[in-house]
Amino acid sequence: MCFNTAPKSQPSFYPTDEFIQNESVFLVMGNAVPEGSTVYVLLRDRNRKSSNSSSRGYGAINFLVINPCTGAVCSAVDPNCPLREIEILATPYNLWANIQVLM
Repeated sequence: MCFNTAPKSQPSFYPTDEFIQNESVFLVMGNAVPEGSTVYVLLRDRNRKSSNSSSRGYGAINFLVINPCTGAVCSAVDPNCPLREIEILATPYNLWANIQVLM
């Protein structure tokens, strides 16, 4: 579940699992700069245009990362996004854990 479009120094994540594709809002538990352990909101914006017409709203460009404390919004592919690691994605119906080993 790692972005292929992000530089190697900037690990970013987005949901790719077929069960996630119908969801539009996620709670994201992970690590951010400067907060450390934190919770953000990941929002799918199906109106954002992607260069890949086959993504149909499921590409990384279609996700916005929102800091609920400050209201700051950034694209999930923005290299300046403060969210650096995602450990858990949550919806009202399911939880997904990132089991990648970070080096």
